[in-house]
This record gives sequence, structure tokens and C-alpha cells, in this order.
Amino acid sequence: MTVEPGSDLDGETVAGLEESGERRVLLLDGARGQRWRPPVETTLTAGDEVTVVAIRQGLPQLLAAREGEAAREPAKPQAGP
Repeated sequence: MTVEPGSDLDGETVAGLEESGERRVLLLDGARGQRWRPPVETTLTAGDEVTVVAIRQGLPQLLAAREGEAAREPAKPQAGP
């Protein structure tokens, strides 16, 4: 998955992503090159491509983090006719 600018993953560390034990970063490919099992202190930045393995319980949070703040904002009511 791509780390999008402003998403919850942008600025997150590998340790933070793996903290729950429900996810593991296998590969990080970005401006700093390609790294298999990057060190836990590695910070993800916008544009990085991250390969992650997750158990079923860890997947929804990972997908929400990829979407960033906009995914959690309540829908704005539509103006009536």
C-alpha cells in the first residue's frame, strides 16, 4: 500500500504500526531504497510503498490509517430540495 500525504501512516514508525502484534511490515520501498523488515525505528513517509501482513483483526485499522483523517469524518448532510 502507498503511504498517502496526511494519512495516519505518514509519520508513523514501523514500531507503531506493529505495536498491536496484529501487523508486520515486511517490505518498505521508498526514497531511502528498498528494505526488507525495516528497523522498528524507521518512520514511514508519504510516497513510501509498504508491504504488510495482518491478521483479520488488524486489517480494518490498517486500512483506516491508510485513508487518514477524511475516512473518519462524519458525512456532511446533503442540502434538501
